[in-house]
Amino acid sequence: MNGCNCAPMMCQGSESAQTIQMLKSAICDEYKMARYFRYLAEKTKCKEQKEVLYKLREDAKRHAACLQKMYKEICCKEHRCDKLCVHKPKSFCEGVKMAICKEMDGISRYERMANQLRTMKHKEIVCCILNEKRAHAQKLAAIYKKCYNPCKCK
Repeated sequence: MNGCNCAPMMCQGSESAQTIQMLKSAICDEYKMARYFRYLAEKTKCKEQKEVLYKLREDAKRHAACLQKMYKEICCKEHRCDKLCVHKPKSFCEGVKMAICKEMDGISRYERMANQLRTMKHKEIVCCILNEKRAHAQKLAAIYKKCYNPCKCK
């Protein structure tokens, strides 16, 4: 089995092709979000916003690692993401708005994925990420509100 150290039945594709494709896409999207949050953190002058955005970056990296582990358990190999380009918005506020939209898209994806996964362990991991995505959207919304009522941070 090509040096696979997973249980043989796990290497036989315990999930549907559609679910595996969603998982692969989610891994790459989390890596992209980690880069995007770093980019946004570097664009704000507000220390509080920087801290929040760097925390979101760490969460996205952790999500990617959890999903990568799940993928490896299912497929017995790591998924490699191709190009991880970050779209640079016209302004910080536009970037935060885009991040909110990306988090909302992630919520929808993780809801579908949780319903399609077959093992309870994997469902629980995805539900945990889903809940964190909801919290991320709320934190980003709070930052976005300050775009129209700027804080006095320097």
